[in-house]
Amino acid sequence: MIKSKTIGGKTADILIYLTVIFMTMCCLFPLLNMVAISFSDKAAASANMVGLVPVDFTTSAYKTLLGESQFWVSFWISIKRVFLGTIINMILTILLAYPLSKSKREFKGHDVYMYIVIFAFRRNDSDLSDNKKLWIAEFHMGSNSSGSCSGV
Repeated sequence: MIKSKTIGGKTADILIYLTVIFMTMCCLFPLLNMVAISFSDKAAASANMVGLVPVDFTTSAYKTLLGESQFWVSFWISIKRVFLGTIINMILTILLAYPLSKSKREFKGHDVYMYIVIFAFRRNDSDLSDNKKLWIAEFHMGSNSSGSCSGV
């Protein structure tokens, strides 16, 4: 049996819905603007007159784009990368997930395998530490002669 919600619960639901709608609009409006610009006349787009609706509707930008051979070469490379990347990622994911789905009794190296996986994921955080090193170097926040960090 579903109990009726309190006023606080209803208010929270309304605030959540309004937040989701607002965030959706923040994501969709720039996309709609880009589509409107792509279908607008060059002069209107250059003059920044386009909002969410195309001004002086035209498909000349798409005719030009689809007429370029470099577009089709780039498009074909993108298709190949998506196709091959999906296949390779699926194979690697299956090869990783299948042994981890077995119990320690069925797969003797379960703990070692799990340690290697976690270590590999953990090592991927090195990008963050490299960025931190660049940040420290950029703002001269390295160690001073006393051994303490300056500027931190």
